[in-house]
Order: sequence, then structure tokens, then C-alpha cells
Amino acid sequence: MPPLQKLGELLVDAGVITRPQLSDALSHQRQYGGRLGTCLVELGLVDEKTLAGVLAKQLNIPSATAAQLEKCEALAIKLVPAALAERLRAVPIRQDGDKLWVVMADPSDKQALGQLSKVSGKTIRPMVAPELLVQYALERYYKIKRKPRVVQVRTSGSDLLEIDAPRSSVPLGGQIPPPPPTDAGSDAPVYTGF
Repeated sequence: MPPLQKLGELLVDAGVITRPQLSDALSHQRQYGGRLGTCLVELGLVDEKTLAGVLAKQLNIPSATAAQLEKCEALAIKLVPAALAERLRAVPIRQDGDKLWVVMADPSDKQALGQLSKVSGKTIRPMVAPELLVQYALERYYKIKRKPRVVQVRTSGSDLLEIDAPRSSVPLGGQIPPPPPTDAGSDAPVYTGF
């Protein structure tokens, strides 16, 4: 079996992102961790649907949509314990006879597929979905909370953390400045310099 083409290269080749955008996403991944796909979504460079399609093409398996993850069968969910689902980042979506369709963040993990088969007693049919959608399903069906990551999200070139950060009005000397003067014809304060 030929080696898989890397996700970033597939996205660039498909014209979904540019090389500089891929470079930005890889820097973001090095700084904050996580999967490349998750970083691309966090940066607003790719949406989950596009990412799912590219992952499906990369791995040559079907992808799961958000709508499908909204309708996981209760009997399928019961076949995989919460601790295993969390560890493998896998959510059973439906059973079909002796087959169990499982949505995974990494469906190429043969060991994980074997564990799922052993625990469920079913032949596993893997599907792929972006990590963010898998996490959503883990929260919805297993009540597994997402582990927080500190990520600065950029919008329109502005750093939201910088915009929302409180500014101190106390000068370095520690003295609090007097209130600004009021306009003679009004009770409202007049602020200058803003």
C-alpha cells in the first residue's frame, strides 16, 4: 500500500489552502498542539465539511457529517464504553447486522480498530470525521468534556485576546489620576485623548 499523502499537501493540491496558509497552520500546531485539521478550522482556513471530505479522500473511507453524528443509535453507543471511546477518539454511529460503523478522528489506527472489534463483538467499519466533530459527539453521547486548549483566535487580522484585555489606567507611579474635567455646559465628563 503506498504511503498516504499528507493532509496539508492534499489541501494545497486541491486549492483549498495556499502554501503560506499551510505554513501558518503548522506553526499554530507547533505552538498550541492538536491535529493539523483542528488547527486549520481554528484559524478559519477550512470548514469541517471540507476537511471531512479531504480526510475521506486521503484515507479512502467514508466521512461522517455533523447531521449523522446528531443521530447516533443508542444501541450502538452502548457497545463501546465511555473510557474506550474517549481514549480512541471514536464514537459508534450505527450497527448494521454484525457490523458497527464507528466515526474516528484516526481511523487508520489498526490497534484501535482491533480493540473496538473485541469490545463490541462486531466487525468495525470505520468512518472519518474532523477531531472537532468527534469531540462534539463524545460530549453529546458520553458526557466527555473537551480538554481546554489555550488558543488565540484571530479575526480580521485582530488578536481578540489583545482587544478584550483590560487596560490599566493606573500610571507606573501607582497614583490614580483625578477624574477628567466636565464641560461647563454639561454634566457629562469630557474625555480627551481617545
